[in-house]
Amino acid sequence: MRLSNMSLEAYMQKYIWDPLGIKNITFHPEVKPEVVKNLVTLTMRGDQGLFGESKKTDAKVRWIDDKLFDDLATDEFGSRGAVGSAIDFIKILDSICTDDGQLLLSETIDAMFMPQLSNECQKAFDAVSGDLEGSEQFASHKPGTRIGHGLAGLILADDTDTGLRSGTLSWSGLPNLLWTMDRYTGLSLLYASNVVPFGDIKSHHMQQLFEKEMYKRYREA
Repeated sequence: MRLSNMSLEAYMQKYIWDPLGIKNITFHPEVKPEVVKNLVTLTMRGDQGLFGESKKTDAKVRWIDDKLFDDLATDEFGSRGAVGSAIDFIKILDSICTDDGQLLLSETIDAMFMPQLSNECQKAFDAVSGDLEGSEQFASHKPGTRIGHGLAGLILADDTDTGLRSGTLSWSGLPNLLWTMDRYTGLSLLYASNVVPFGDIKSHHMQQLFEKEMYKRYREA
């Protein structure tokens, strides 16, 4: 049976958001005005547009009226299109990272953190990743960092100098967002900005500082 959009929204509310006490995430902003009221306005650096290629520039960010998604959403896009609170979103990361049993079975979480690419696909993936390495663009890694891909995002095969441990699962979002789940340390992190276009170099540097600081606090604790 094909679920309607609103029944799918209700399904996610019942089985994902309610168990974690989440109230401020939705794929349909029109039904949650309290979420819309608290949304942050987008900013842009340069003149490449929302979906352009980020370039190295000294330009300052400026406020823009553009939106990434329509307010009246006709579909839920799974890994994109949700709007809401960063504080609520990290509750999902924490639940999965600590395997607390609220959302997924342990064997499902284990599968999420396992590399899934064949040798041939991994070679192609390495070629694409190699083009970004050393570029200082957001979500890129230092040259030589081994990266795979799992069921839910990128998987590090090496420790990094910011503190992430091998096996960390991560993914990024268009306005220079980046989440990580590191099961070795139990840390889940979310760097949330509102800057477009994706790949902003200054956002990359700030995210790296954030990551280092969080792991520094972890070691001190």
